[in-house]
Amino acid sequence: MSSTKDFADQVPIFHGSGWITWEPIMKAFLRTKGVWKYIDGSATMPTLGVIMDLEEAPEPPTMKEPIEPADFDEGNDKALGFLSIKISRSLYHLLTESASESWTILRDQFSKTGAAQLYLDWIKLKEFYMSSSKPPADQISHLRSLLDR
Repeated sequence: MSSTKDFADQVPIFHGSGWITWEPIMKAFLRTKGVWKYIDGSATMPTLGVIMDLEEAPEPPTMKEPIEPADFDEGNDKALGFLSIKISRSLYHLLTESASESWTILRDQFSKTGAAQLYLDWIKLKEFYMSSSKPPADQISHLRSLLDR
């Protein structure tokens, strides 16, 4: 239990920039909490059996995991709660009642890298140098993080 709590402390608050570095950490955190399926859409509420025309029939079942409505609501609320506490209050207006929809809105809004950010990343990469006074592994790790952006 304490290791999961410690991991929660490692997830920074998202303020609207740095999606590329925040997203994988947040995704891992949501997976450790067992709520990622409510974000990625693999957990679904079962539909009630309704008589309808053949043209209106739903698609055949997929690999999605049907969950009872009360359990789905609880899981969605947990996922949305974790998402809420790891984003800045200034971004709360982007959240909806659906954890999956909220994640999609955040991803669509912040995953695009603008020209200014590309330029700043290029400058950081251009100014990178290896120092003999620092451990090489740390410097290589920093270089990789610059290249991964």
